[in-house]
Amino acid sequence: QFGVNYSFPISSVHPPHMLGGLVNVGNNVNFADSSQTPHFSRPIEPVTGLQSPHNTLYNYPTPQMIALGDTIKDNLPTYIPTNVGPMSTSATENQQPYPIPNYILSNNAAINQQMQQLLQQQKSQQILLQQQQQKQQQMYFLEMQRQHQENISKAASAAQMQADVERAEQVPNVTYVTMPNSGLSGQHATGIAYDNIMQKHMCKCENPTIHRESGGRLQSIWARLREVGILRYCEKIKTRKATTQELQTVHSEKYVSSYLDKVQVTAKTDNDEQEVDVTDVSANDLNLIQLPCGGLGIDSETVWDPCHTPKAARIAAGCVIDLATKVARGELRNGMAIVRPPGHHAGRNTAMGSCYFNSIAITASILKQKLNLRKILIFDWDIHHGNGTQNTFYEDPNVLTISIHRYDKGLFFPGTGAITEVGNGSGTGFNVNIAWDGGSDVKMGDPEYLAAFRSVNKILDLVRHFKNILNKRRNKSKCVVLPIAKMFSPEIILISAGFNAVAGQAHENFNYRVSPACFANMTKKLIESVNSKIVLALEGGHDLPAICDASESCMRALLLTDHLPMVSSEERSKEPNQAAIKVLEKVIKIQQEHWPQIKRMASYTTYSQNEAERHEKEEVETISALAALSMGVT
Repeated sequence: QFGVNYSFPISSVHPPHMLGGLVNVGNNVNFADSSQTPHFSRPIEPVTGLQSPHNTLYNYPTPQMIALGDTIKDNLPTYIPTNVGPMSTSATENQQPYPIPNYILSNNAAINQQMQQLLQQQKSQQILLQQQQQKQQQMYFLEMQRQHQENISKAASAAQMQADVERAEQVPNVTYVTMPNSGLSGQHATGIAYDNIMQKHMCKCENPTIHRESGGRLQSIWARLREVGILRYCEKIKTRKATTQELQTVHSEKYVSSYLDKVQVTAKTDNDEQEVDVTDVSANDLNLIQLPCGGLGIDSETVWDPCHTPKAARIAAGCVIDLATKVARGELRNGMAIVRPPGHHAGRNTAMGSCYFNSIAITASILKQKLNLRKILIFDWDIHHGNGTQNTFYEDPNVLTISIHRYDKGLFFPGTGAITEVGNGSGTGFNVNIAWDGGSDVKMGDPEYLAAFRSVNKILDLVRHFKNILNKRRNKSKCVVLPIAKMFSPEIILISAGFNAVAGQAHENFNYRVSPACFANMTKKLIESVNSKIVLALEGGHDLPAICDASESCMRALLLTDHLPMVSSEERSKEPNQAAIKVLEKVIKIQQEHWPQIKRMASYTTYSQNEAERHEKEEVETISALAALSMGVT
């Protein structure tokens, strides 16, 4: 209170210790210790974690006001004391300015004006500070809310993934795989390719419910194969990343360089590759977009992780290449590559549909170049058409591509793979599409897939049968065997093994109901009919139990075990639905121009599996009798 002495609270001595005090304007200036003068602690800022600065900026005079106090001291007689009252000590009022404006300096207008200006400046600073504090607090609470939601999402994703893995590992009525005690090795062994590094490729959001092509797919399949004992009888190959030269057998140099994880200095041999520092590739170079989940990607399905995606994609390609090479050389009997990301949608300059490098197409190209293979069959049973694979070999007569997929008149992703797409130039007739129509209302299952497979397998079956006769009576076969011998006889079969047509897929687009046993049956039939080397490479499929069941079934077929799951008698006795029959009749009509021997299959399209097998048996017996008769065999 102003009386003989004029007192102002002081701010300059506050930070960082609340030393406050009073300056007495009179004959001398004293700084009172804060222990004798009650002060309230400054509140803690929620965002910065520091003491609130507004006491020093507003509640207490600035150094300019202290200097003004010296002027007041020199002009003491000119001041008229006013009845101000005691300064407030309540917590609420302490955050408001002391009533300095009531100190009227009536005899010195200049000093009074200066005082008012300083107080107005303090008020402006207070308003600005309050605005900054409100903004900081708003940002703080928004960040806290974002972190909270992110933690909830991660916890839910982790719980969902764990539940899916546990569900996939619970194999009801499991039949444990048993083989001879000596096991199999070398050319009689089934190879398997897998690397857990491929699990790390994922979106920044790490949410498998948004991005269904997740690392949990490989983890679940591997756990299942270990659970049932299949891994004990497989030869696991060493994994590596595909080289730039290998990738460029299908993809352009520019495309490959955009998706590499490292700058490379390549030596003379493909396997002698020196890698140097990791380089940054900007989002503009890759045409990446910001996804709604906060991550980056080519599209919502083709996510990009700069740390793990390039390496995972290259390892996936390397696994398929090395496994197929070993099988082609006779070092292994057959095999399966459990890999991701998938590849059959990737084109020469395009990444799409979760695919970056087309592993199957790259492998076929390398087998042609390095092992001089001239007859390679690529069979794609993924529910989506392998547009990247088809485009790669559309004019190549050395690679026959056959695909069974959902088409819906081009409305189902990726919208390619029409029945009329049969190849071009010298490759005409070497592209076969069995493209299902009918939309979501028509659900294809075992009867439809088995009927389609019979149409495809008929070509190969006839080749096998006449090939046996040819080997026995080579010098007498020209008049009968020659037309059939000209048919396509693959040296190796590469299967794009997508399991998103398996019954159990939760997504509404994947409403097909093919059983795991059906895929095992197709694998077994290829082995028996062609007597060929077969390599499966995982493509799509997102329901963990479903893809685990299908992978296990196909591995049992590759191992030639006795405990192979069989298509149910109910499904074997069913005839294909009318939509499927219509598609198959159209396929046969178009393809018989290039494969005349399948013309007779037109009558088989309406048969159930049981009925078709009975007719096929009768036909083989008839053909054998005619062939023996024409060759003079009694």
